[in-house]
Amino acid sequence: MTKESINGYARRLAEAGRCEIIVILYDIILEDLENAAKAYREGNMAEGSADLTHALTFVKELIASLDMKYEISRELLRLYIYVNGCINRARVSGKADELSAAADVLKGLRVSFAELAKKDKDGAVMANTQKVYAGLTYGRGSLNETTVSANEGNRGFLA
Repeated sequence: MTKESINGYARRLAEAGRCEIIVILYDIILEDLENAAKAYREGNMAEGSADLTHALTFVKELIASLDMKYEISRELLRLYIYVNGCINRARVSGKADELSAAADVLKGLRVSFAELAKKDKDGAVMANTQKVYAGLTYGRGSLNETTVSANEGNRGFLA
């Protein structure tokens, strides 16, 4: 995962609601699966395995965040276990074949959670975060981002 990609996810997470956070986790996993498949096709097993290890970290986070008192959580658990198995089989075999099945499941779930995120009116989960404003400035064709915060030294989680 590139530094630019990580910064993009961090920016999205700072302003995300509960459902949007799940969508972002799916995006991270899907990017890792895509990068791993590319690395395996190019013969770079170490890089592919590292990408899959990273993806598994987020699959485990999805599993840990389930509230098992709801029936839908049990169904999601089954899907996450399936995705986990596909990723582990790909890691062991060094082949990208299993990754497409895992990606298909996650893409379907992503669409559903993206629809839920549109209806989520609770607002951002993280409070007291820095706002990012982006726009074209004097540089021709360049995009510059500026952060603005009234209380610069007091942002993030408050204890």
